[in-house]
Amino acid sequence: MSKIGVEHNEENLSLVFRLLDHMSETRADFTNTFRNLPKLITAPDIFNGETEEKLRSHRAFLDWSIEWKTKITEQKESLDTTFRNMNKINPLFIPRNHQIQRVIDFAIDAEDYQPLEEMLTAITDPFTENPKLMHLAKQPQPHEEIKQTFCGT
Repeated sequence: MSKIGVEHNEENLSLVFRLLDHMSETRADFTNTFRNLPKLITAPDIFNGETEEKLRSHRAFLDWSIEWKTKITEQKESLDTTFRNMNKINPLFIPRNHQIQRVIDFAIDAEDYQPLEEMLTAITDPFTENPKLMHLAKQPQPHEEIKQTFCGT
């Protein structure tokens, strides 16, 4: 429940499960959704990335977000503290298969290790925003999706 900034109780557990259902129904990116939830309150006008657009067009998510906003603003903890705590457990950067493949391709094909250095910087400090690395926070486009890796995952 910490991922969405709410206190641990049965009622909030339902809130978490409903969010997961909405994310599954819209194929929203899990990492970006959790990381960007605070923007629903702090900067709703910039809650508009690809993941966010999928959710914003989903009526059930809009209803969910109203309930979440109410719960989160009624808690004892300040919003700043809540959002800071959420950002400590919801990474901005994760090693995504399509980005790892890009790193490998650049290293092998062009002997260019800059993408590797960028990825290492991002995953060394995955919770801190770095404007130069925001491209690494994006989910893959359909043509970038890797359906199967070498190990079969």
